Amino acid sequence: NMSRNELRVIARIMLIGVGLYVVLQTSLTILSSLAVMPLVASKKADIPVMLIAIVIYFVMTLAAVYFLFRCANRFSAKIVESEPVDDAQISWLAVAFRLVCVLAGVLFLYWLVPQLIATVYNYITNMNNKSGQQYMYMSSKIDIAKYIVLLGLSIYLACGAPGFVRWQVRRTLKQCSKLEEQQTTSY
Repeated sequence: NMSRNELRVIARIMLIGVGLYVVLQTSLTILSSLAVMPLVASKKADIPVMLIAIVIYFVMTLAAVYFLFRCANRFSAKIVESEPVDDAQISWLAVAFRLVCVLAGVLFLYWLVPQLIATVYNYITNMNNKSGQQYMYMSSKIDIAKYIVLLGLSIYLACGAPGFVRWQVRRTLKQCSKLEEQQTTSY
């Protein structure tokens, strides 16, 4: 059986690992964007817009990673102690489910936010261009709505998905007890 401190250390390591992944991926994205910028920019006016987008992306990622590293202790304590349970096995199960939800939520946010920003930017730039772009305009509206729903789901996961975790722990325990009953009756 693992103690709460050991579970906190595991949660902290996982959170910092995700933060390092985000830093590495952001660095690679920025470097590749800077490398292809002269080839992609159709006009000289596009280069400042692309540079501003890269800087915003970089600053947002740094802020998120700083927050993740700075608050890793608080997050790990919240992941581990969100539902104090006397049974160590049930506690471990809840921590495992909650940790997976938090990590998935952080990664989904990392992948989703740039998509949402790009879609909103395309929507704003195509808003005034009505010549034959009605399909693109409606498609952007649908994409924005989809990304906002996914953003809400990602935030719920990043918060540890408390309702889902409680439901999943109860369901898993019920399935395990049924399996134990089947095994004892077969002997």
